[in-house]
This record gives sequence, structure tokens and C-alpha cells, in this order.
Amino acid sequence: MSSSLNVKNLTPSRFDVFAQVSYPATPLINVSLSGMFNPYDKSSYAGPSATFSLTDNISLMLVGQIFMGDKLTEFGDFGQMYFLDLKWSF
Repeated sequence: MSSSLNVKNLTPSRFDVFAQVSYPATPLINVSLSGMFNPYDKSSYAGPSATFSLTDNISLMLVGQIFMGDKLTEFGDFGQMYFLDLKWSF
């Protein structure tokens, strides 16, 4: 494991698998799912999100961060977090 994280070293693990998909469900709603998996300790992360265009310059994004794995694994000690992001562009 590396001791410092930086632009070239974004994770403490030696190897992670990352995937992301995004889909425009309607012209006003975009959904996406990203995920990481550590094959060494079998821990993982899932990041679902949905963006809703409320007006021409206001959008609302729902974001989830779901960490799975045993204690003391790369993603196992974080639990789950959910966020709302209201953005006004001008």
C-alpha cells in the first residue's frame, strides 16, 4: 500500500477495477452508476446518481456513495452516504 495519495496514485490499493455508465432517461433526467472493486480484499464502492433539470439554469442531483466490504478493507469502513446538490447556473 502506498503512503500518500496524489493525482497519479488515487487509491491506496495496488489494483482496483473501475466502471461507469450514464444514461439520459429523458431529456430532463440523467442517471449514472459508477463503481470500484478491489479484487485483493473483495471490497467495493457503488456510486449511483440522478440529475434532474428543473429549469434552464437550475438542476437537482441526488448522489449516493455506498461502500461495501469487511472491516479494515479499502472500502469496508465508510458505510453509506447520500447527498442532494442544487445547482444554479448563471
